[in-house]
Amino acid sequence: MSVPYALHATTSGNGPGPIGAQGIDGEAGAAGLGGVLTSGTGITVTGTGTVGNPYNVLPKSYTLGYHEELGGYVFRVNANGRHGIVMTRYPLGGTYTEMNWNDAQNAIGDISNYPVEARNFSDWRIPTKFQLYFILESEHLLTYLANPTLHGFWSSTEDTNYLRAYRRGYIYDNASSSYIQSNYTVVKTELNTVIAIRYF
Repeated sequence: MSVPYALHATTSGNGPGPIGAQGIDGEAGAAGLGGVLTSGTGITVTGTGTVGNPYNVLPKSYTLGYHEELGGYVFRVNANGRHGIVMTRYPLGGTYTEMNWNDAQNAIGDISNYPVEARNFSDWRIPTKFQLYFILESEHLLTYLANPTLHGFWSSTEDTNYLRAYRRGYIYDNASSSYIQSNYTVVKTELNTVIAIRYF
């Protein structure tokens, strides 16, 4: 009877062999797809996406007027239209609502006092007496309020004794036979209209 070769061998020849030489590199893969260049309405994308000419995204530019996505009416804007100040579409609490200065501070924080489009923002505040000047000059306010000359508007600017604050409104000027803006301090218990503003 024959005996298998493996029984006569001191060791079996089934261990791992030496590692072979590394093969040559494969061909380069195809170039990747470019980035998505679709932008939102009014947003500009420039550049080619390269190191020497990277993409540059420019935000939307705004002009004076009503912009729902900003929460109201733009009454001040910088040269490139990307930053400015927005006012609420109508005074807090309604067209002819008036309140004292302390109540005005509280009304600013109550979102139910705002038009619907303004409720998406929480950075509203009462304008300074300087900002109020431009608000009263805006075509929007003169158009929206049937007679803005009947109203005074609170500013956030307080007098030095803190018992009075600046309001701005219109007075009749006999020399020009027209209404002109007037800025003066009144006691904080006086009732005036409140318009809120925010920056963008």
